[in-house]
Amino acid sequence: MSVTNVGPRYQPPVDGDFDRPNGQPKAPANSVPFVRSPMFPTVPEQSLRTTLLQSDRMMATYMEGVSREAGMSERLPISNGYVISVQLQTTVGAELWKHGTFVQTEQFNQGTIFLGHLGDEPTAYMPNAFECVIMMIPQVSLLEVQAETKGGMNTLLEDVNHAEDPVLYHLGMAMKLAMLNPVTSGKLFIDQVSLAVCTHLCATYGNRATSSTTKRRGLSRREERIAKDLLTADLGVEPSLPDVAAACGIPVRRFADAFRVTTGMPPFRWLRGYRVERAKTLLVDARLSLAEIAYACGFADQSHFTRVFSAATGVTPAVWRKSSIG
Repeated sequence: MSVTNVGPRYQPPVDGDFDRPNGQPKAPANSVPFVRSPMFPTVPEQSLRTTLLQSDRMMATYMEGVSREAGMSERLPISNGYVISVQLQTTVGAELWKHGTFVQTEQFNQGTIFLGHLGDEPTAYMPNAFECVIMMIPQVSLLEVQAETKGGMNTLLEDVNHAEDPVLYHLGMAMKLAMLNPVTSGKLFIDQVSLAVCTHLCATYGNRATSSTTKRRGLSRREERIAKDLLTADLGVEPSLPDVAAACGIPVRRFADAFRVTTGMPPFRWLRGYRVERAKTLLVDARLSLAEIAYACGFADQSHFTRVFSAATGVTPAVWRKSSIG
């Protein structure tokens, strides 16, 4: 369904009407408060649930408009980077604007995206309920992906006013879950999703400078030992993906690929499995409570421990303990 031809309902303000407060708020560490959206500052948080997340590669915002008429968004800070909007549910009547000018697009259904340069001053008019993830990615993050990719990638992305992108939709859903559960998601998972977004953008909306048929290699024994030692050194403090890659002396994207080749899974999933196996060794000690084991293995709390353990083994820790020690 296309936007009607009678023109936009919203009239753009004159220059100066979009004066922004200085600075962008950052997501509070290890918490999930809904804050007032910097993109729609006049809408109370009860009507527009918003949470923010800052990773090494991007700034992400999750928004769910539960009431009508959020209105026109604020202009984003102009910088050398891109903004991606991923629609998690269909929204009716949304309008796209650039440089204060209406841009005609099709309806933004679930799974559709917008990709544009921040220099184009993109804004959106949202008259009805919506749910989306907005990701702002500086050019330097894409250049890092390019440097880590044999054969190279074009980091100058094309403008996409409207498109269906199942990959970004699922990555957007993963980012939403990470923002709503930052403690249980962990740094490694957030880093992995951020890296996947940047890689997908370069591969899909840029062009490969050259092709490469080089076979993907795994970690050397030394690199694998360093990575696993760092990942498990303190289960209560999860290292970031860039920190582990740096310890191995490998670029982040190449490390992520090599770790998956070696272990069959990304680092965050390997660490989750390690925590479960460590918990099994502690569960045979009846003197330890489930809460103590959860803490020792780096789970956020006993509930988080139970969910992860049950998903991995098919039984709760209490049941596993009972069957193991009688």
